[in-house]
Amino acid sequence: MGFPDPQGKGRFGPSQNVHLVPNCEEKMNCDSPGGSIDLCCVDRVVRQVAVRKALVCIGDSIFRGQPPLITWFRIVALFAVSAAVAREAVVNGNAHLVPVVVTTFTELVDRYLAAWIYRQGGWV
Repeated sequence: MGFPDPQGKGRFGPSQNVHLVPNCEEKMNCDSPGGSIDLCCVDRVVRQVAVRKALVCIGDSIFRGQPPLITWFRIVALFAVSAAVAREAVVNGNAHLVPVVVTTFTELVDRYLAAWIYRQGGWV
């Protein structure tokens, strides 16, 4: 199963990477008269937002509860999911998403885990 290829070359699956414009960082020019943004740049931002939202949703699900239900097993699960997302991004040519994964992981640790880990004696 795949999705329509925006370049009209058939279908692509979730693990294939579609590059609409190479080197889009250099081609994005929002300050020019009439301002233009290449689709590749929009695609990169959409992917970054999607990865962030997915990880936050997963983190919220893992530690759901009032107060949050935290165990070492759940912490390992967050590590495993984050590592898998980062690996999948690199394998699929989206290494630019790894900093988003790291930043989101850090935010989840700060939100849910930092105080609990400290109360448990740290990472020792």
